[in-house]
Amino acid sequence: MASYSGLSNSGDDLSLVSGTGDVIDALEFDLSWYKDSSKDDGGYSLERISPSSPCEGIDNWSVSTATLGGTPGAVNSIFEDILDENLPDIVTVFPNDAFTLVVNFSESMDFATASDITNYTINNGINIIGANPLPPFYTQVSLIMDSNTPLIASTLYELSVSNSLTDCIGNMFGMTNTAMFALPEEIGEGDIIINEVLFDPLTGGSDFIELYNNSNKILNLGDLVILNDVASGTPNRPVEENYLLFPQSYAVLTSNTSHVISEYTVPDETVIIDNDLPSFNVDFGNVTIIASGEIIDRFDYKEEYHFELLDVTKGVSLERIDFDAFTNSLDNWHSASENSGFATPGYLNSQYLMAGETGTDIFTLTDDTFSPDNDGFKDFLRMDYELASNDYTANIKVYDAKGRKIKDLTENQTLGTEGFI
Repeated sequence: MASYSGLSNSGDDLSLVSGTGDVIDALEFDLSWYKDSSKDDGGYSLERISPSSPCEGIDNWSVSTATLGGTPGAVNSIFEDILDENLPDIVTVFPNDAFTLVVNFSESMDFATASDITNYTINNGINIIGANPLPPFYTQVSLIMDSNTPLIASTLYELSVSNSLTDCIGNMFGMTNTAMFALPEEIGEGDIIINEVLFDPLTGGSDFIELYNNSNKILNLGDLVILNDVASGTPNRPVEENYLLFPQSYAVLTSNTSHVISEYTVPDETVIIDNDLPSFNVDFGNVTIIASGEIIDRFDYKEEYHFELLDVTKGVSLERIDFDAFTNSLDNWHSASENSGFATPGYLNSQYLMAGETGTDIFTLTDDTFSPDNDGFKDFLRMDYELASNDYTANIKVYDAKGRKIKDLTENQTLGTEGFI
């Protein structure tokens, strides 16, 4: 009887190789492939849905529905012979150096067409001299540039692929046949900021953090390390995937991408990145991002930062209000609105609000009124101030539309020379 090493319960790589070393079939799975949190603790197998779709990954696999939890030696319980009509797309492009480019595709690619350098074009006079599909999954192709035409720093390039490039069963290329890339630049303090945090997910889900490129640089998320520096014994988590984050773009890190995509509105699934995160407590914690040993941004959160009228905050993210305001200010965070689904992973925060333009020379307001019911419409009022000196105090009172006092918001609060409430 043939033997093989055991598979990890949380996920693993599995390849079927011929006696001559050729890859016959391969898959890279993890717990998210079960798509059912009640069955991913053990006792249930993963089954392939359609053998006619060998290029597909997670979409062609799911948990067994058999009473015994699997169908060894029999037809799969979820068998359905569906012809693969999904077209391959470019997912990401990353330059390892000035002479090597790795292209990630949405499906396993045909070895012959993926090896043909005439199927790839890079602008700005870059010559490609080699194309190497990477085993065992063939979802990646390494492109080699001519030594006379290396990539140049601070230059934006475009990769194009032809329709002659196909997936493993011959489907020609889909809509996304171009991708922009550049050699990534060094990450400095404040270039990438923490923009949204979910630290108390719904049952079966996972935490996520959203990052935003607040610079004009093209940066590599793979240069970052994520940590929670107020929880002892919590390991630091490096970002394991090289991923180009373009200016004014978002990326979401989570250990359960399928839950984030299914539970919240996600306009672009490619920005949801599978990556382990440190443990984040519900009552309080910290998110810090580091590059080259330097702190790039940090946020000390508390459960009470959530909107105080919310009865339940499980599954509700904290959103940053202003990209350019101080990260560790309580006034710069608010619960995601109910209308947004309580989180906005990968796109503009529901509570994003820049400084206002109405008011006196001392105080400027975003509006004359606000409606604090967390429906996404005027949930809060931002008051920016700019003072001649730092010896001012503020007494702020909130009134309703009939002039009745609702609350003393601040009493003799010391103000700096500038800031916002």
